Order: sequence, then structure tokens, then C-alpha cells
Amino acid sequence: MVDHDNARVVRMYEYGKGPKGEVTAPPTAAPTAAPFAQPVEVPEAQNCFNAMQMPELEWTRGDDGSFSADLVMGAVSLTTANGKMRTRAYNGMIPGPVIRMKACNTYKLTVHNDLAAWPAGNNGNGAINGMMGPTMTNMHTHGLHISGEAPSDDVFTVIDAGDAFEYTYTLPCDHVSSTAW
Repeated sequence: MVDHDNARVVRMYEYGKGPKGEVTAPPTAAPTAAPFAQPVEVPEAQNCFNAMQMPELEWTRGDDGSFSADLVMGAVSLTTANGKMRTRAYNGMIPGPVIRMKACNTYKLTVHNDLAAWPAGNNGNGAINGMMGPTMTNMHTHGLHISGEAPSDDVFTVIDAGDAFEYTYTLPCDHVSSTAW
């Protein structure tokens, strides 16, 4: 839980499960290395939930025959029937654009992380299946038969706030016409 008024992070423990297993009350606070930034205005997301046809990512063919595109992750405001909320979106759309690729082609997808940096010392513990940095992102495909190593479909690639990473996906000519998802 984040206490914005006092600029501190409060860790929530279940009663009786302290760091060493002893019975303890939850700690009240852990100081942060830097105060939280004040909320800033963010653009309204393009709500694509009710679209007749989902928007698609537009690829540009390069001189080398490969295709390239940019995907930008950023903060947006989304208005729903329950009110307005702040969330993340790719290219300002919720959900993000449909990404289509064809066999026998190479695609270069640059993912830009336009989220604001998280205060130092609050980037998660990095444990597998643990809380990671809330402003980190990556891109992972499901069902493509491509390399699992960077710069391709490496699930361990981390794109920090303010950074970008270019993924390269080379689809074999015998790739099936669907990811079966």
C-alpha cells in the first residue's frame, strides 16, 4: 500500500507472519529513498473494447526487407461505467493493437517504456514470481516458434522506465498460420 501523504511505502504483512515467522504486528512503514512525484495529467485512452474491428499495429517495410514498428507503453486515463482510473496502455489503446506477422519474414519491434521512473529503492525484490519494478515492462509472444533468446522472445528482457528495446522476430517459412490462441 502506498501512503502518498507521507511519501512512504507501507508493507502489508499478515498478522503472525513476520520476516522470521514470529508472531508480530504488521510494520507501520518503510522509508523510501525519494518522495513520490505528484500525480500528473495523462491522456485519455482510446477504448477499443467495443470496436467493430480491433486496431492493428502498422508495420513499415525497410530496405533490407524486414518490417519495423514501434509500440509505446505509457500511462493513460480510462473512463469506464464505474468512473475514471489511471492505467497503462500500448500506443494509447486499451487493449493494445493487434500484432499480425507472416511466415518467412523478419520483424523488428521497438518497445518504448514511457512510464515515469519509480522512486529509488522501490523496484521490487526481483524474485521469481515476486513483485518486480512497477514501471518495468517487456514483450513476450505466445505460440510463435522463434528463438527464446534476446533480441527475440526472451522473457527475462527488462525495459526500464524511459528506455526502449528492439525485439527481432524471424518467423520460419514453415510456421503455422496461427498462434492457436
